[in-house]
Amino acid sequence: MFILDLETLSTESSAIVLSLAVTHVTDDTNDYKAMIDNSIMVKFKASEQAKKGRTYDKSTCAWWDRQSEIVKEASLYPKDDDFLVVDGIRVLKNWLVDHGHTENESIYARGALDSMCLDSLCRAFDVSMPVRYNKFYDVRTVIDLIYDQNNGYVDVDHPNFDTGMVIKHHPVHDCAYDGMMMKYGKK
Repeated sequence: MFILDLETLSTESSAIVLSLAVTHVTDDTNDYKAMIDNSIMVKFKASEQAKKGRTYDKSTCAWWDRQSEIVKEASLYPKDDDFLVVDGIRVLKNWLVDHGHTENESIYARGALDSMCLDSLCRAFDVSMPVRYNKFYDVRTVIDLIYDQNNGYVDVDHPNFDTGMVIKHHPVHDCAYDGMMMKYGKK
């Protein structure tokens, strides 16, 4: 299974996408560290997207100001090696293919915003989506159905996991945490 997470500067589909991550969870991916290691993160040049008219909002920027430095360093602060959108999507597509993802295979994301932002970003830069629009599934729904919950979260029952390991709002960690909940959730 593949799990995707985006970090953005708005909650609109036209948002500037700061970064994205995908984690590939297999039968052999049996703990949190393995999920982290079996992930890719792509960080984009926000300035390129702003010039193209992609959006940000003040409340999301204020939210970013309240996040930890490690999270801001991972996704928010510009770096010399940030990807142009076309290049970053190409890197993601290659990684997905290298990890056995096919065009008809589903990918999980927490809610609909990530798939809508990714689709909008790809259209704005005239690049094909790395995942078919109808192959996105909601992590929260899966967790609620599997574990008879109604909030999209569940405790993880794994001897080598503790929620203190999770760096919230870091896209790789968010994907791996969702993977742990889906694979090792406790009823």
